[in-house]
Amino acid sequence: MLEIRTLRKPHVLPLKESVSQPAFLALSIFSGISFFLIAIALLPVFAFIWLVSLLFDRDRLLLHSLSNWCVHKFLVANPLIQCRFEGLSNLRMNQPCVIVANHQSVIDILVLCGLPGNFKWIAKRSIFQIPAIGWIMRMGGDVCLVAKSVSGGRRMFRQGTEWLKRKVSVVIFPEGTRSESGELLTFKDGPFRLATACGVPVVPIAIEGTAAILPKYSKMPHPRGVIRVSVLPAVYPNDYHHNAAALRDAVRADIGRRLKEMRSNGTAALEASSQS
Repeated sequence: MLEIRTLRKPHVLPLKESVSQPAFLALSIFSGISFFLIAIALLPVFAFIWLVSLLFDRDRLLLHSLSNWCVHKFLVANPLIQCRFEGLSNLRMNQPCVIVANHQSVIDILVLCGLPGNFKWIAKRSIFQIPAIGWIMRMGGDVCLVAKSVSGGRRMFRQGTEWLKRKVSVVIFPEGTRSESGELLTFKDGPFRLATACGVPVVPIAIEGTAAILPKYSKMPHPRGVIRVSVLPAVYPNDYHHNAAALRDAVRADIGRRLKEMRSNGTAALEASSQS
């Protein structure tokens, strides 16, 4: 049975309870601005930890733990957002893996920062170019992926392999971009070739609810809703004869099935709530 961890805040407002439009707009603007101000304010702290890590923490565990904790707590500190995790036991702390998740919103990054254990992001260069946030990611050892670049792809593969050999997991969105419709896009081969080459499992994650908070192309967040994160059982390359394409298709099918279940359950719960 999947265990469920719900990150709740006191006095969470029911989702059907109305919030005035001016207050909602003010909260949206405040959320966006405060996130960057907090990142800038914490930059000296992270820089100091990074310097210490060069001597005593090769895997940047302390920097990773602090930065991810701050990012995720910023999300769940909002009393209008509930973030629920299930299946966390499928992440084994003593076994490195390639963690892949569907991608609907920038909020997905904040959500996955709540995962336990040490891991490194494999993210597009545009994320690393964001002031303060990109700098912190570089200090933490996260891997920059230059899209449509052969040399960039090789560098990502090499750095990802190095982290996996050091028993540090990596996280990547295999769709390569956010889905505007919410439906799964085509998965790229890279994460699955990496898992196959290193002989490590792929752990699929299904995320639902983030697009309602900050959909693609929207610059104004709607900081209210329920986010569900389902960590699925690991998929092993040797079960697919180390065929990266077969592994990719199996993982995509697992995430697709779980998303369908989550959406079906969410619709049923909404209908029951409206009838009560």
